[in-house]
Amino acid sequence: TFSRGFDGDVTKRLFRAQTGKPAKKPTTRQASTGSSKGREKSPFLYTIIIGGGTMDKLTGRVRAAVEKYQLIEEGDRIAVGVSGGKDSLFLLCALAELSQYYPKHFSVVAVTADPCFGGVPGDYSQIQGLCDSLGVPYIIRKTYLGPLIFEERKEENPCSLCARMRRGILHNICVEEGISKLE
Repeated sequence: TFSRGFDGDVTKRLFRAQTGKPAKKPTTRQASTGSSKGREKSPFLYTIIIGGGTMDKLTGRVRAAVEKYQLIEEGDRIAVGVSGGKDSLFLLCALAELSQYYPKHFSVVAVTADPCFGGVPGDYSQIQGLCDSLGVPYIIRKTYLGPLIFEERKEENPCSLCARMRRGILHNICVEEGISKLE
């Protein structure tokens, strides 16, 4: 995925600027969308701290990787598998911002396979709010991986099975929705 180069800095913290919670490092600046000249501030601002870096620097690294490895083609519809963790949320924000000014036009869709742990659907309202503010469609597919893996099969080491099954579910969503790439 695009985020591979950033996994080593696990000191990431994602802040919703609208909550009014101050960032822990006062030198950070709020991220904005668009090109570097005359850009407008996003209505939903984010600050990401990674080893002192800013969202603009990181999005620049994502763009460099996209160009170096030719990861995005004209007209691509790219799904970001969103778990709610900092890596998937960063990738979603970075690709949504990149889609605003990248020369090859592409669109971003957020997808989540809800495992319904304990038989109860998860609450993804904060992620929905983020997607709404970014202008990114959000697809949530309710599954019953939690009950299947933990209650029916009683797996001793469920992580790899659950990951493979979630990946398959996300792939099926992409096929159904006409999405060309899954990150």
